[in-house]
Amino acid sequence: MLANLGFDRTDDEECTLETFCRQRNLDTKTLLRVLEGLDAECPKDFERSPEVMTLTEHCDRLECRHARLAETFHQWLAGSSGTGAKRFASVVGQVLAHLQREREWLLPLIRELDGAGSVSAEMRKELAYRLQVMRDEHGVLEEALAALEEWEDNEVDSDQRSKTWLADFSGALHGQIHEEEQILYRRVAGWVRVPA
Repeated sequence: MLANLGFDRTDDEECTLETFCRQRNLDTKTLLRVLEGLDAECPKDFERSPEVMTLTEHCDRLECRHARLAETFHQWLAGSSGTGAKRFASVVGQVLAHLQREREWLLPLIRELDGAGSVSAEMRKELAYRLQVMRDEHGVLEEALAALEEWEDNEVDSDQRSKTWLADFSGALHGQIHEEEQILYRRVAGWVRVPA
């Protein structure tokens, strides 16, 4: 939304949101309320520790994060250029496909199990399978990212902006994978007694 209004921090690092609004006769408080309203789908306790959330709440948190990551990744793609753009786009495409599969294939099952009084052996087996598929995909994504980082390190024409995007992308992806595998997947595995 800010980009559509013409606010771009790369144009003027000194321009604050308040200055930008004043230049365009916009009310800063109103704009902030609109932006908060756009973010209403995120849980109010988004920053609460996931360990104390229900599994359904944690799935909601991850879906909100997926949406934010996807938006950020699309912005990076739109701004990327040069020799690394195609390589970067390929890895981002893999990540976006994985996030969608997780939202549509794994998280609904976790929500269903969270609301169930008991879990059948068949459901345990299905959940174990889906968790393993997601872990395997995480491994593939991390390998693709490592290859991209190695290529970027050896690329003569690489610029600082490209390196910054890659560092941000890498940090976001590793953080997402860590939360899923080390917190959500372990909680789910322990809850239904499937291998972590």
